[in-house]
Amino acid sequence: DIDRMVAKIFLFSKMELGDYPDNPEVLQLDEKVRCLVQEIGAEYEEKGLIISADKLIPATVSADPDQLRRVMINIIENSLKYKIKETGILTISLREENGSYRLSLCDDGPGVPEEALSHLFEVFYRSDPSRQNPNRGSGLGLAIAANAVARMSGTILAENCKAGGLNIIIHLPKVVE
Repeated sequence: DIDRMVAKIFLFSKMELGDYPDNPEVLQLDEKVRCLVQEIGAEYEEKGLIISADKLIPATVSADPDQLRRVMINIIENSLKYKIKETGILTISLREENGSYRLSLCDDGPGVPEEALSHLFEVFYRSDPSRQNPNRGSGLGLAIAANAVARMSGTILAENCKAGGLNIIIHLPKVVE
């Protein structure tokens, strides 16, 4: 656990200093999401998280594929860690919104208090006592995700889902082919 935390701190530090490799390329976001879900879906289902990605429109963006993968894995890991049902559900959708693409990862977990939503991407922030358990993470995953998304000229935010759970929304600019 300490090794993982030190590695995350080191990564975050390198990102903050601009000393982290950034290799953006034009890619199909919808295809990257489908491939990731296909690659890890069975493993996460065995752990108790069903990942669904049926609502994905074609989307061309400029992003570092490794950082994009890290962002998505960090969010998926959080959905797994904080699920409250024996089998949780994470629904990934992708649509066009206001001239950019909106990638949404919405789970059916406990959500977070409204006042905590704007702080979730701060280093070491955890929203409530149930999230203070050190075995459930370091408080770095979403900070790393926010840094990576910003490097892709995007934005990331969190909101509670209407039916419960947490929705992480990533906006990435369109690339015109």
